[in-house]
Amino acid sequence: MMTAPLQPPQVPAMEVVDAFDRDGYAIVRGAITPQLRDSALSAAERLLASDITRGRDRGGDGKDGFRGCLTLDRAFLPLLANPHTLPTVTQLLSPDLHLLSAHLIALPSGPTRTIRPPNAPDGTATCTE
Repeated sequence: MMTAPLQPPQVPAMEVVDAFDRDGYAIVRGAITPQLRDSALSAAERLLASDITRGRDRGGDGKDGFRGCLTLDRAFLPLLANPHTLPTVTQLLSPDLHLLSAHLIALPSGPTRTIRPPNAPDGTATCTE
């Protein structure tokens, strides 16, 4: 089996680094290509249609998913070491990174729902400092 050689990592754009420093988060546009999206979506659909129960997390509200999805389908691996995001992450945080978990979470389609915290039964939440 032939594999394509790895491309050298891209240098993070300074505006992304500056946004992280200023806002506490960064947006890396174009990081997920249409091919990667389609591959991950197909893998997710295969898993969700399967009868696998190990690591499965189903909720009564129609939510379905898997804990540890990286070990269940190799199609998710390019999301882990994405050459469009990994250089930025290592520059912003450090190269000493550890993956603790990776989850696939599928929510049912339908009308927008409001999450109601226990302290706000009317659907409005207030934040006090």
